[in-house]
Amino acid sequence: MFNTDNIVCGWHTALVTVSNSYLVSAAVINNVANETRRVAVGFGISYDDDIEQARAAIIDEASRVDGTFDHPEPTAPDTGLRDSAILLQGRL
Repeated sequence: MFNTDNIVCGWHTALVTVSNSYLVSAAVINNVANETRRVAVGFGISYDDDIEQARAAIIDEASRVDGTFDHPEPTAPDTGLRDSAILLQGRL
């Protein structure tokens, strides 16, 4: 048996359990440790699309979902560039 540290990690509020002695090589993410949790949804938009309009639409729709956290508010950062799309990640 070993001691563990429990850490709430980042915006998604998942409980991350890590062995203090590093006997295991990876962290265990417990997505059901909390009653509610954050989710991320990926979106791809064309390079011709208005990124700020798309971001505003994602955030607006995310804020309408029942159970969405007020703090921090939903966000939609750009997370990548592909051959034909700009990737946004709706976080709520």
